[in-house]
Amino acid sequence: MKNEITVRKTKVNWLKIINLALKRKDWGKTHTLYTCNEITIKANLKLFDFSREIGTFRITTSYIREDIEGNKEPADSSFYLDYHMRNFSIEEFKELAIRRILTKLKTIEDWETLELAEEQYKNLHTYYWNVTINDIKAYGYENQLESIREMPDAQADIMMNALEKATAKDMNKEYDKLIIDYCATPIGMPSIQELITEITDELEDDTD
Repeated sequence: MKNEITVRKTKVNWLKIINLALKRKDWGKTHTLYTCNEITIKANLKLFDFSREIGTFRITTSYIREDIEGNKEPADSSFYLDYHMRNFSIEEFKELAIRRILTKLKTIEDWETLELAEEQYKNLHTYYWNVTINDIKAYGYENQLESIREMPDAQADIMMNALEKATAKDMNKEYDKLIIDYCATPIGMPSIQELITEITDELEDDTD
């Protein structure tokens, strides 16, 4: 239920962090932006270009990933964001940071869905290096195979590699369709969904 998931957010004074950087203080300190159950989003100033007055923030989302068998392990995903003091107001930077965080959360959910899909159907996937001569013939490439056999060794190796990849692509059509169908509906990650809702509402409130 929605009320069982609580998003805690910290009002980060981005300008204060930048000003401390200018004074060469508070380097490396990590600031928590949002927390929701097993998900935490944090930011820290990684670099500061004093000549151009550009601060580079690393924003990291830490979460718990779960495989198809229910095994869980910690994971994190980061992106870097530059704050150009001469070109952006602090409010413009904050809005950009929030939009990038939203994109990252959606990307994480898509990644996790794809990994579960690939694990679910891994037995249906064929790697090109496992393609056999019989597979190549079965998928209608017998003429190309005969042509390759008449080529010099170096050229034959290149062409054979391409033929194996083409065969594997044909063999994986059912697998690819299953993956697309599975990923059409991202897995339910309640904490991420709640964070997306909360942060989207915050963004809309700030831009009203």
